[in-house]
Amino acid sequence: MPLFALLKMHIDTLIYDLKRTTENLGQELTTYQRNHNILVNGLVKMHQEARVAKDYKTSDSLRNILSSAGVIVIQGTAGYAYDEIPERLKGRFVDDTWRVK
Repeated sequence: MPLFALLKMHIDTLIYDLKRTTENLGQELTTYQRNHNILVNGLVKMHQEARVAKDYKTSDSLRNILSSAGVIVIQGTAGYAYDEIPERLKGRFVDDTWRVK
């Protein structure tokens, strides 16, 4: 087999392997992101429930865990009567939300 044909065959194989590896990494990343969001959403919901129930020890612990993972909790208006929503919270969602630092 000529050298050029042999090199082309090896390059084609490398490109194919690289493409499959990239696709697999993309699928793994999608799974990781989905699982991350499920966990963070659950912890934020638990934090909100503890805050509304005035269980500040649990609420603070959950907020600290989230913060240590780079997640900022954005407090919603849950737990306030409509006419008692603090000015700084007006216009926010009812449920707490989050973002990554």
